[in-house]
Amino acid sequence: MTFEEFKPFSNIYGISGTSYLIQLGMIKNRWTVVLLKAKNVLDFYIFKDSDKDNLPVRNRIINWILKAIPLDISPQHVNRTVQILLKECKENKEKRKEIASREDCIQAKEMLKKIEVPKLSRPMNQGGLIEGIPYQMMAEKSRTILTETIENLERIIMVLKNLVQKKF
Repeated sequence: MTFEEFKPFSNIYGISGTSYLIQLGMIKNRWTVVLLKAKNVLDFYIFKDSDKDNLPVRNRIINWILKAIPLDISPQHVNRTVQILLKECKENKEKRKEIASREDCIQAKEMLKKIEVPKLSRPMNQGGLIEGIPYQMMAEKSRTILTETIENLERIIMVLKNLVQKKF
């Protein structure tokens, strides 16, 4: 088994107090935890006794990380990060959602750079909608509201003129 087959099911999370990062995913339907530093994969561990339906036990992940990192770090920091990692993996596993790998993102950006500018522009939508209402209907409604408002204001002005003339 090689790391190229890795399918991430979580984002990359940093372990507080260190410059190390971890990510959880699968290699050939086995849960795998990956230890990274910057963009480099330092090590990965495949949980051979876990299958794709059951997440690995949190304590086993924490113990492996503590053994793999050459620093003396607090298990509590690792524990918090692993909790977040497992929660995200559980949600993504239920949705069967696989996080895009870094290589896929780089390839997508390269493909976008190759697309010509005229192909990126979209044709202008002639009809259009504002909150589900076509522009034409919206314009008519606005026109009627404005005419009603103007008529009401004219009435108010007439009443005010009459009041002013009666006082003087």
